Amino acid sequence: EHSLAYHQELGTWLSHRANFDGVIIVGQEALPTYEALGGTAMPVWFAASVNDVFALIEAHFPSETLFLLKASRSAQLES
Repeated sequence: EHSLAYHQELGTWLSHRANFDGVIIVGQEALPTYEALGGTAMPVWFAASVNDVFALIEAHFPSETLFLLKASRSAQLES
């Protein structure tokens, strides 16, 4: 019941951390996080599914990039 507010709060928190090289937001549930990141200086991408993430990674990040992954269990990020 608090999902929308928490996702928006996460986006606001991330928007104040310009030390990230980029943020990839995955899944419809996380769309409020993506929207809260609008207008930040760092690159932000939205991927509708985990499968879409691979194309973003290949297109925008070198192979030695370190990623921090956070997801709800429903996103099935482990796949």
